[in-house]
Amino acid sequence: MKYSPDIDRHRPIRLKESGYSRSRLAVFFLTLLITAFAAARPAHSETDDTKPGLVFEPHKLNYFILNGVPPNEHAQMKYQISAKFPVVEFSDYHLYFSYTQKSFWDIGKTSMPFEETNYNPEIFISHPVDWPVDRNFKLHDVTLGLFEHESNGLAGPDSRSWNRSYVASSFGLESRKALEDTTALIQYRFLMSGKLWSAYSQNDQDRYLESIGRGNEEFSDYSGRGEVTASLRDILLPKNQIDFKTRIFQAWNHESYEIGYHQNIPRTNFYLYAQYWYGYGESLLRFTELDRRFKIGLSFFH
Repeated sequence: MKYSPDIDRHRPIRLKESGYSRSRLAVFFLTLLITAFAAARPAHSETDDTKPGLVFEPHKLNYFILNGVPPNEHAQMKYQISAKFPVVEFSDYHLYFSYTQKSFWDIGKTSMPFEETNYNPEIFISHPVDWPVDRNFKLHDVTLGLFEHESNGLAGPDSRSWNRSYVASSFGLESRKALEDTTALIQYRFLMSGKLWSAYSQNDQDRYLESIGRGNEEFSDYSGRGEVTASLRDILLPKNQIDFKTRIFQAWNHESYEIGYHQNIPRTNFYLYAQYWYGYGESLLRFTELDRRFKIGLSFFH
C-alpha cells in the first residue's frame, strides 16, 4: 500500500447518496431493535420442553451513547454491538466465535454520515475456573484467543487492520453480602481482568506512521501489548457499576484510559451509561490522535 502525504487521512466518510444513507439508517435501527429484544429475552432453561437453536450470548459491552443531538454539527453517536456463539463444548472448555462492531455516527452533520466502523471478529477458548486464591478472592476464568481481527473496512490510505492472539484471565472478589443476579453487572463485588496479546499483520499501519514522519514508531506503540480492566459494583446505590480500562506496554506518551459508569433504570434491563475516553486508539482511523471524549446514553448486558 502506498501513502501520499497530500491525502487527508482523517477525513470523515461521506454518504454521497441519500438512498444509501437511508439504507444505513434502516440497518442501524433494525440492529438496535434485534439487540434490544435479545437483551430483554429470558435465557433458555434446560427444563424447557423445546431445544434451543442458535444461542448467542453477550460478549463485550453493548451500548449506545452520544455527546449531543442535532442541530449541533459536532454531535456524534458511538455504539457497540457484541455477541458470542458457543461452537463446541468439551468438558469445562468452551470454543466461541464472537463478533463485535463499534461505530462512530456523525448524527449532527448533513446526511448523517458514519465517520468509521470497526469490525472485530474472534475465535477463542474459555475455561471457567472459580479457583480460590485467598478467602473470597478467586481466579474466575482463563481465556485463550486463537485469532482476533480488527479492521475498519476501508481501502487506500484510510485502511486500518491488525490481527492478534492473546491470553486473558480475570480475578473476582466476592461480596460479603449476596449481590443481586443481573444480566449486565459483574457477579463479584470487584473484578479485575488482564489481557496480553501478540499482534501481527499490522505492517500497513507501520508504513502509514512512516509516511507521516513517524518512522521511529510502531502501531504497537499506540495499541499496546495488552490491557487491564477493573470493575467495582454497587457503589453507594444498588445495581450500579464503574469500569476502568487501560492498555499496557505501549509507548509512555501514547496511553489511553476509558472510564464508564452504569446505573440501572428501574424495572428495565437497561442501564444509564456514561463513558469518558482519554488517550490514543479509540478508533482505528484516529489511532494517532489524542482524544478527550465524554458521551452518555444506554448500556445493556455484557
